[in-house]
Amino acid sequence: MDPISLASELLRAGPICDHCLGRRFAGLPGKLSNPERGFILRIALGFGQIPEERCWVCGGVFSHIPRWAERAAELAQDHEYKTFLFGVHLSPRLEATEEFLNERFPSPWAEPIRRDLNRTLGQALERLLAEKGRKVTVDFQRPEIQFLVDIERDEVKMQVNPVVFYGRYRKLVRGIAQTSWTCPHCRGKGCEVCGGTGKLAPTSVEELVLPVFLEATGGKAGKFHGAGREDADARMLGRGRPFLLWVEEPRRRTVDLAWIAEEVRRRTAGAVELLELQPATPELEMKVKKGRFTKLYRAKVLFSSPVSQEAFQKAISSLIGKIR
Repeated sequence: MDPISLASELLRAGPICDHCLGRRFAGLPGKLSNPERGFILRIALGFGQIPEERCWVCGGVFSHIPRWAERAAELAQDHEYKTFLFGVHLSPRLEATEEFLNERFPSPWAEPIRRDLNRTLGQALERLLAEKGRKVTVDFQRPEIQFLVDIERDEVKMQVNPVVFYGRYRKLVRGIAQTSWTCPHCRGKGCEVCGGTGKLAPTSVEELVLPVFLEATGGKAGKFHGAGREDADARMLGRGRPFLLWVEEPRRRTVDLAWIAEEVRRRTAGAVELLELQPATPELEMKVKKGRFTKLYRAKVLFSSPVSQEAFQKAISSLIGKIR
C-alpha cells in the first residue's frame, strides 16, 4: 500500500495525533520530524486537527513529555553530567495498541512508539537545559545518567552511572594490601587468627585511596581494581601498578586530580603515591582488565656463608623460565 492510501486509512480509523500518524512513515526519505510529517499528511488529505489526548493510538502520551523532562531535570539537578539517555516502560494499553496497529495497518516505514518516545524525551531535556545555559547530549553507549519513564505509573526514575578513573599507584612501605583483605576464618567478624580485627592486613591501598575520591566526587561508594597484585608485605616501586577506580553515584565528575594525588600522599604520610591520574577511557579500562603486564622484582638476599660467583650464576640460571 502506498503512503497516501495508508495515511488515509489511519485517519479514517479514528482520531489519531500527528506523532502517531507521522511515525508510521518515519522511514521515508526526508528530514521531517514525525509530528511534521503527520501534520502534512493530515492537511493534504483534508482532515482537521484533534486534541492529542483523543488519539486512539497513544491516548495523548506525547503531551506529557515536557512534564517528564522537567521531572528528570529536577532529579538530576545536583549532579554534574554532560550525557544522558532515556528509556520508557510502556503501559499494557500502549503495548496492546501498538501490536494492533502493526497488525491492522502494517507499514514498512513505521517507527516503534518506544523509540519515538525516547528520542522526543531526549530532545525535550536538551532544550530545557539549554534554556538554562547547560549543554547536555544523548549518549547511547556510555551515558552518565539514565532516566526511566514508567508511563502507567507516571513516574520518572534516575540512575547515576559510575565515573571511572585510571592511574598508577606506588606503595612505598610494606604491610599494605592492595584491597581490603577480609579474614577468611571469621569473615570479618574478628577472631584469634586476625587478632580480632577481621582483616589479615591492617589496611589497603583501596581503603587509603577510595575515601579521597569519594570526598572529591561526592560519590556513595566505590570499587578498586589493580592490574594484577603484589603481596601485602611487598612494596610497589618503579612507575607503579596501573589501577581503575569506580565511584558509584557521583555528584561531581570533573575533579581536581592533582589535589587527590596530593591528599592521598598527605594522609598516608607518603606511604602511597598516585601517578598519571586521569578519567578512564574504554581503551584504558580494557587495557587494565585484560592486558598482560611484565613484573620486575628486586630482592635483597643475605647468605650465612660466602658464595662463589660460579655457584651464584648457576643458581640464578635455574630461575629463568617458569618456577615450579
